[in-house]
Amino acid sequence: MNPNGKYWVKLYYMGKEKKIEIDDKIPVIYGKSLLPKSESNNEIWPYIIAKAIIKLNSPRWNDENENAKEVEVGDGSIIYALTGYIPETINLTTNFQGKYSQ
Repeated sequence: MNPNGKYWVKLYYMGKEKKIEIDDKIPVIYGKSLLPKSESNNEIWPYIIAKAIIKLNSPRWNDENENAKEVEVGDGSIIYALTGYIPETINLTTNFQGKYSQ
């Protein structure tokens, strides 16, 4: 736990590594968290990663960038943001239709 309440998460966005600054405030509504949580109350990493991914894909964060003239539009892939690997999207209805029906 950081006593200052600030964390930095490295995520991938549009072919580049981005360092996202996150605070430790947890959004709640009616006393329940809006973000995923761990079974252990001592673990805050699910909150931190979820907040970083949300901030990365939010238009407001992109407007605050130093390159505000060019608005980047990404696909919002969580797998890519976390690993940098480009996921392959497979449409199951068109690719496998009729192949396995009996």
